[in-house]
Amino acid sequence: YRISVTETILNEVQFYEDDTGEKHEIDLRASAQKGAIDVLGASAEEFEAVQSKITLEFAKSVDPGEMEAIAVLASGRCEEHRFCTADAVAIKLLAVLNLGAYGVPVKKLLEPIGYRKEVPRQYGEKYFNAKLAEGLIEKKIALRNKP
Repeated sequence: YRISVTETILNEVQFYEDDTGEKHEIDLRASAQKGAIDVLGASAEEFEAVQSKITLEFAKSVDPGEMEAIAVLASGRCEEHRFCTADAVAIKLLAVLNLGAYGVPVKKLLEPIGYRKEVPRQYGEKYFNAKLAEGLIEKKIALRNKP
């Protein structure tokens, strides 16, 4: 896979914990400088285009890095990209904005590359699809009412 991260994620992510709880440093900036990953950024207008569609309460519940990724997707300039997350609110936002087809659960990306270990429930397709369905149900209260 070719991996892209948002500028927010590039600045946010510092480490991950393995199965034993040991922390391992992540240097996304070095990976980007080597060309191993791409970095995407949403413009202020792209952020505003998404945030103007949803309630302030809903917008506040979305992680900034995921909001940026969704703003990039919603802009239409990265139609070949897919958004991979296990965050329930971000998955729901995809559904609210009719971008569910751009989302993909973690497990779906792992299987084709030979990863066969069991993953936590929130990385699976059933969880992902359930959150998309919840987003469709919550759409009426998540979208701003137009006067």
